[in-house]
Order: sequence, then structure tokens, then C-alpha cells
Amino acid sequence: MTIRKFRNIVLLFIVILILIIVGCKKNNPFEACEQINNKIDRNNCYRDLIGTVHDPELCFKFVDAQVFSSECFIEIGKHTEKLKYCDEIEEGYYNYKDKCITGIAVEKKDLDICNKVPDKSFVGWCKNEVAIKLQNPEICTSLTGLHKSNCLSKISSNLDDPKICDLHSELLERDNCKLFVGKTNDNSESCSLIESQKIKNECLNHIGKSKGDLDICNQITDGKKKELCILSYAIENNDVQLCDSLEQSDFYQTPYKEMCLLGLSVKLNDKSLCDGIIKDTSAKDHCKIGDWDVVIGENDAVLTLRD
Repeated sequence: MTIRKFRNIVLLFIVILILIIVGCKKNNPFEACEQINNKIDRNNCYRDLIGTVHDPELCFKFVDAQVFSSECFIEIGKHTEKLKYCDEIEEGYYNYKDKCITGIAVEKKDLDICNKVPDKSFVGWCKNEVAIKLQNPEICTSLTGLHKSNCLSKISSNLDDPKICDLHSELLERDNCKLFVGKTNDNSESCSLIESQKIKNECLNHIGKSKGDLDICNQITDGKKKELCILSYAIENNDVQLCDSLEQSDFYQTPYKEMCLLGLSVKLNDKSLCDGIIKDTSAKDHCKIGDWDVVIGENDAVLTLRD
């Protein structure tokens, strides 16, 4: 090998080394945070990288911030699906280690990993999360208490299938599960499967208002909830005549009919509708001013100042 050739090889090596160093420096995701002197601000800077930077080195950069480092190891564990990162979390510290192992079990869809959770009271929650990921209600039936209830409700809701709720052994749990499916998916069929009339009315009231469906409102047997649903429909659909059919009153004895007129007066900018407000003179005054509006909740309606 000639001296010239040797010199060229050395030069090439130096150039490659410089490019590697420059590239590493350029791609250092921690550089901006490392320039911050204040420990709290620096930790917050590193925390903002969790979820976007999947480098385990990030988790070791936190100083006196165990919560942040634990959150980091949970995210890295879930991303890499490696349990060794969960071992870096102190056992029993706000169940972070349990959450880390659960995250990996969910990502891998592996129930057996749940048995590695240190806090045995957390195993049920881990299996609940895996069951939901797998959309497998049969796993839910092996669980107990809130874990079973949450598991069946989430899966039946995700699949929009209220019949899954029948896997509950208790009637109240079955009805509440179907209520959850109905409310979450605006599924009136789920409401019709509820046995408790009170819970069924709650379900129909929610969906009737949500979908603006007068037929659903008329299926409600509870007088007050039925009129709340109709009140919502009347205002939404600018139906002044429908206001006349309302007979119920709110907690402060303001008739729903007058609330309906006030709500439409504001919406349609029609002050003449205020003349129909007879009983609640204060509501009539505010209707003329235009500074009140109607807020309709699950169990009642209220008059409140407009934003």
C-alpha cells in the first residue's frame, strides 16, 4: 500500500466519522431539553417527549421525578412490548409497575402476562383490559365485580350489541349495561331490551333528545322525562305549537311550556313569544331582554344567563 493510498483511506475514515458525529448530534432528541438549567423545567421538557421519542434513555434523564420516569417506562414498555422496562419501576408506587405490565399484556393480547402483575388485586383489571382489546366477552365472565361489569359494558358498547349484556347474572347489571350501550351508540333497540321502566325511560330520554326523534320521546312513560325530551325537540325544531302540549314544571315551578317559549324566543329572535309567558313574570322580563336561555339536563330543565 502506497503512502498516498493510505492517506486517502485515513481521510475517508475521518470524513465518515465526522458525518456520524454530526448526524448523531443532529438527531439527538434530548438536545433542547439538555440546555435547560432549571431542573423542573428540564423534567417537564423531557416529559413532553414521552410518546413521541421511543428511546429508553429518555426515562433515565428525569431527576427527582419518579412519576415522570414511571410514565416513561410504561410508554416504552408498551411500545417495545418488553417487560424489562417495567422492572425499572418501583413496585407499589401508585401501581405504575402494574399499569406497565398491563399495557404490554394489552399490546400483545396475552392474558398470561397479567399473572406477572405484582399487585394481585390488579390482575382482574389487566384481564379486563385484554378482554376489551380482544373484544372477547367470554373472558369477562371469568372476572368478578367491577372488572366484569366494565368488561361486558365496554365490549357490548364497542360492538353495539346489547345482547352481550345478558352475560351479567344480575338484572340491574344487565339493564345498566344496555343503558350504556343505548346512550353510547344512540341505540333505541338497546333501550327496548331494558326491563326496568325507570332505566328504560332514562335511555329513551337521552336518545330522543340526542337524535331529535319525537317518536322516541313519546315512548317514555315518565311524564317529566317525556316532556323534557319533547321540550328539547320543540326548541331544536322551532316547533312553537308543540310548546302548548307541555304541562310539567321545573324545580322552581316554572312551566316547561314557558321555558319552551323563552328558548324559542332567543333562538328565533322573536320577542312576541314572550307574551305567552304568564306564570313566571321574571322569566317573561328576561325573555324580553333576551339574556336568559334554557338548559335541558337528564332530569330537569333550568333557566340560566346566556354566555
